[in-house]
Amino acid sequence: MFSDGDQFKLDLDEKDIPIPTNKDDSLLEEQFIDKHEDEKPAHTVDPHPAVTDTQKVSQDNTLITQNTKGEEDDLTTKVSMPTTKSCLAANSQEWLQSSRYGNTPLKLSQVDYPVKGPLLENLPALLLDAQPICHPKSPLMSIGYDPSGTSKGGDDEAREVRMWKLRLMYLSLYYHQHHHAMEEATERQKLQSVQGEQECHSDMKKHNVSTFDFECKNAKYLVAEMRNSGLGSLLRRDFNNVFVAAIAMNRTVVFYNDVTNGTSFSSGKWQLSSCSRHDYQCSFQPLSGCAPTIEEIIRAPDIQFETFRSVINGIPQLPHGDSRVIRYANPSKRTLTPTKIVCVELHRIATLIIDELDPTDARVPILRKAAQEILSETDRSIQHKFLQETLDFAISFMLYIMRPTLAKGNQLKAFMDNDLPPDFDSARSFGFPIRGSDKCNQESECLQFPTYMRLLKSKWYEEGFAEKYDRESGNVTFDILVTSEMKDIMDKAYAFSNNSEYMSKFPFTPRWITNTNDIRQGNGSTKRAKLGRNTADDVITSMLSTFKPQMNAGSTIGNCCSNFHQVIMQLLQGGCGLEYNNKGQCLQSRNESLYQLCCDRKANPVCVRERLGRMRVEFNDTNITQEEAETRAWDEL
Repeated sequence: MFSDGDQFKLDLDEKDIPIPTNKDDSLLEEQFIDKHEDEKPAHTVDPHPAVTDTQKVSQDNTLITQNTKGEEDDLTTKVSMPTTKSCLAANSQEWLQSSRYGNTPLKLSQVDYPVKGPLLENLPALLLDAQPICHPKSPLMSIGYDPSGTSKGGDDEAREVRMWKLRLMYLSLYYHQHHHAMEEATERQKLQSVQGEQECHSDMKKHNVSTFDFECKNAKYLVAEMRNSGLGSLLRRDFNNVFVAAIAMNRTVVFYNDVTNGTSFSSGKWQLSSCSRHDYQCSFQPLSGCAPTIEEIIRAPDIQFETFRSVINGIPQLPHGDSRVIRYANPSKRTLTPTKIVCVELHRIATLIIDELDPTDARVPILRKAAQEILSETDRSIQHKFLQETLDFAISFMLYIMRPTLAKGNQLKAFMDNDLPPDFDSARSFGFPIRGSDKCNQESECLQFPTYMRLLKSKWYEEGFAEKYDRESGNVTFDILVTSEMKDIMDKAYAFSNNSEYMSKFPFTPRWITNTNDIRQGNGSTKRAKLGRNTADDVITSMLSTFKPQMNAGSTIGNCCSNFHQVIMQLLQGGCGLEYNNKGQCLQSRNESLYQLCCDRKANPVCVRERLGRMRVEFNDTNITQEEAETRAWDEL
């Protein structure tokens, strides 16, 4: 399908395209204003998702709602067939007249939609511009443009092969999610060139079709409701499981929220959203350009974890296998690990992507090697104590899923530019994410702040900084990138720096660098967070902005009881950080029992008892408590 090198830019004005909402019958008011509000379209459809407001839509509004009893407003208005073939002629009348789970307009997420030309030629736009969380000069992002296809900086081949493996897996996920839509976009472009831009614009508006809505007639879907949980848990459980299953079954993934028929089916709003959609797309780019109907989502049969596990392990019998849309029920239950079936499919797509290049392209040899490595994904992965192993698939899909909208991406870049000092040197820095709140109060064990600082002193000597910087010759300042959801964390940091007794035992003077736009809501869940005047959108922006400074660190340590911290580690391991050798270290992977914090302490009291027993042996005190051990460790430093 990618035959020539140019790109098609959907050049309709998205401000004139009614965007399906799920709060009321307005457009996505945070971003759009309808310039033609006085026009009366000839045909209207239900908004997406189906809403439950009791208000009726005025005649001037193009969106129709449902009432709380699920009684649909009259949709019997007929569409008069135009004399010129419509740009929507490839779409079925059933889809055009249905309420759809539509997408936010194209211009919110991508400047151009690569419906033509090799995907690899569009990699700068699809990865570099779309993923601002990674450091722009990180190994993963340092693609380079020299004819040899190697990264700037002369990296060794093994490292470069792995970076291309990650990029190919990322592009394979993009292709998996978009190839049906890209084919339809090509057809829509051809029809628009005949019909005329304004006429196509008018047709799309009266059918409530956004510039990023495609029917994808040949696609099958795997849908799931976005669970209200912490972002780290969603990434490592829900998204992972759904994408593993979807790739194995060749189904397009759609996550939804706030869908209802007013009676028997209702899905909740996503707690980390504030816009009128109340879903993932308030902050992130659509996972796919394909838009299933609301009715298809509501009627989708539920499939459980056990069935998907059988499918990815080669047992083809799947209930409702012929259904266009199926639902992953409770995707947070346990974890699906990518199997050979998943890797073979990703390798197939990666090969298609490479084959679109000119065979004489100098990048082809290294790309072939990288694609072959995808087949070894289940055999060779990064070994990481406590994390056990980090598959490159997990890193790739996290990068794909966490593609913020263009506006939010620019916001994240501005935050980092504001917070990072001009003289910052990653080689003289520690990454220091600290979890508190629900992790300490309900789930895992935690440490006192001076104990964390004791650990940084140990890291200083372990990583050879004491040999590089002699404090006797003058004051040594080291940057510490500290991030946390707790409001008092910076107070503790500055209190430590101002404590002369503490500093007399410390080998360097810390310069604290933090995200000044972090609202520190106190909890990963907005239901328990202290938002004040902040919104749920502020919370998700704060979370994303926490990733970005940690990608600048020379050495990072975190509490891997936290899914959020595990995501940070995985991004670093995937070459997303500036320093390739910074793979991150979990507290739990340390040799000292003092740092081997237990997760799920209430559910696993044995871990707590055993850890305390080890500490008592190490401190030669059969009665010592954790708090006493932390105090003694600092005093003996």
